[in-house]
Amino acid sequence: MIAGIVAALRLHSKVADQQWHGCGALRKLARIAANRAVIAEEGGLVAVIVALQQHPWDVGVQVEGCAVLSLLDKNNANSVAIAEEGGLAIVIAALVRHTDDARVQEQGCKALIDLSKDNADRKVAIAQQGGIAAVIAALIQHTS
Repeated sequence: MIAGIVAALRLHSKVADQQWHGCGALRKLARIAANRAVIAEEGGLVAVIVALQQHPWDVGVQVEGCAVLSLLDKNNANSVAIAEEGGLAIVIAALVRHTDDARVQEQGCKALIDLSKDNADRKVAIAQQGGIAAVIAALIQHTS
């Protein structure tokens, strides 16, 4: 099942709606710990990052993509891969680009929390890439 979803993400990389649904499916599967490594092994982690890069203005892709990265980060090997593949900058860009969308802000902030947990280097990288300012802006914009 995971391989099929990843294959569909790759095949339909230019179709935002397909990316949104594919990332959503991976999000559901990534809730199960055993699936997190499999998703990465099948190329799902990279496929999600590509989806976020190729559809920066699609709110659905950004919400689901950030949520998947947050869940995949709970596997240590995935955590390293997300950072190496540019995941920090992509999540920060989503926060900056979609300041008015509470769903993107929630999932983006959650992803940054998970990606920085117990990792001083990533905390520094997030700060250097504007992540702290993006999180503060989200808190100010969405106070209710």
